[in-house]
Amino acid sequence: MFFSLPLLCAACLLPLIMLLLGFRWKASLPARTAKLSYHTTLACKSDETWAFAHRCFAARCRTQGAVLLAVSLVLLFASFLFIPNWSSVITMVLVCVQALSILLLILPVENAIYNNFGGNAPAETHSAS
Repeated sequence: MFFSLPLLCAACLLPLIMLLLGFRWKASLPARTAKLSYHTTLACKSDETWAFAHRCFAARCRTQGAVLLAVSLVLLFASFLFIPNWSSVITMVLVCVQALSILLLILPVENAIYNNFGGNAPAETHSAS
């Protein structure tokens, strides 16, 4: 049986990044000027919405990253065992589904921000530098 380590790395990269982000943002929130953070209109309205958005996004990233990692590993190993000629195609489909799932994380997080702050987030409370 031929096992491709690059395909395994490609299929696990996005879920691992989601897990790392989820645990990092659980421990400490990113600065408001950070390049890698959750920047949306609702999330940037105040310090409260910023913190809430990152806590919510981090929790969902941890959950979804773990599920995606487990499903990806099972599908990838199954493809290597039963249809090895299609493993590269299956890997590409997995990566596309993972990327789409990351984009779709925005919807429930934005909905949670809206529901928690009633659509009227507090005014800016941070100082611009």
